[in-house]
Amino acid sequence: MKRLPTRGILNSPETWVQQKAEYDVKLWGHPKNMWVVDNKYYDLSSFVEKHPGGSRWLSSTQGHDVT
Repeated sequence: MKRLPTRGILNSPETWVQQKAEYDVKLWGHPKNMWVVDNKYYDLSSFVEKHPGGSRWLSSTQGHDVT
């Protein structure tokens, strides 16, 4: 399995986030449109715009294990 790059060779934080999502999907097999918290799947799509920290974080971590 492909290892995630270290931050020293990244073009941007967005690149790392995208690669982490792809890695998590391959590793855990969860759907890309879900978020994983403590090994449980959640569809947070209706909450993205209401997130207190802003929508950017949830949008960029969709498909990740965000535990």
